[in-house]
Order: sequence, then C-alpha cells, then structure tokens
Amino acid sequence: MAGDEAAGSRLRDDVGVTPTSPSSITIAGAWDCADGLLCLWVNPDFAGYKPSFWGGGCQNLGPFGINDQASSWHNRYSGSWTLYRGSDCTGDRFVAPSGARAGQMGSYWNDNISSICRSDTICP
Repeated sequence: MAGDEAAGSRLRDDVGVTPTSPSSITIAGAWDCADGLLCLWVNPDFAGYKPSFWGGGCQNLGPFGINDQASSWHNRYSGSWTLYRGSDCTGDRFVAPSGARAGQMGSYWNDNISSICRSDTICP
C-alpha cells in the first residue's frame, strides 16, 4: 500500500484494483482497506480510486479528489466515523460503526459525502 501525506493531512492515497470476477469485487475490494483505516471508494462494490483516512478531526474530502464521489466505504478503524453530506462536517450525517462496510450507499448518500470525522475526536 503506497502512502502519501497531503497538505498535512493524514490520508493514504491508494488506487484500488478492480477484480475481473464480479463475485470477488465485494470480497477482495472491501478487504483492500488496511486495519485502522476508513476507506472510501469512488465506485460501488469497493472499486476505483480509494483514499484511506486515519487522522482525527473534521476532514473535507475535496482536497483528496473524492468530494461528492464516494460510492462505497469500509471502516477498519477500532471506533466509528461520521460521514457528512456538507463540507466542514455539516448537514445530514450517518455513523459508520467499527468493522462496518457498504458496497452500495443508496441514492441519498451515493456521491453526496463531502466531509468525515473520526468519532473519538471532536466532531460537530
């Protein structure tokens, strides 16, 4: 897994590999998220570009090229993350519990996540 720090944030910028077998996308793609991270994918079924987060506090997704583009997620962190529709951790939100994942986000949330916050830090 390649790691890059961008603008002082704590983000890993990984490009996911889409398996050729549709039945293996969910299994292989979801587990392509390392322990301790929140991973977001731009495509359903854990495929495509995948930034991975571990830092606390509110983080806007725009600087990481995934603002309003997340279509699936996997939380491999030991605590929960909160995902927000608005920037600066505002607007509607949902909590992604530890160990949970979603290969499909549903029409309301798909391509509508703008910021995230690790729940064991200060979140709005």
